[in-house]
Amino acid sequence: MILAANKIDLASEENIGHLVKAGAIPVSGATEVVLRLADKGGAIKYIPGDADFVESPKLSDAQKDALSKIRTLMKKMAAPASRNASMKRFLSFLTSLWSIR
Repeated sequence: MILAANKIDLASEENIGHLVKAGAIPVSGATEVVLRLADKGGAIKYIPGDADFVESPKLSDAQKDALSKIRTLMKKMAAPASRNASMKRFLSFLTSLWSIR
């Protein structure tokens, strides 16, 4: 079983710590959607589940600032390799559900 703690972008550091100690994988669905849309639009190169992304050189300052905040959040969500593997399986599962619709 995979326990994903969503909305990590809204959680306090204390709560994140408690969730991780309980074995949860911290995630942010909103961040994942933004990253996928930015990738689709050509602003970044991103593979779902990866720990980072590559920015396009043509970004505005506002876009760079927003992506910097997302990158900081992604570092909070960073986990040991075993958790990253679990996260990739989880994202793959969600993607398969999404494609069914």
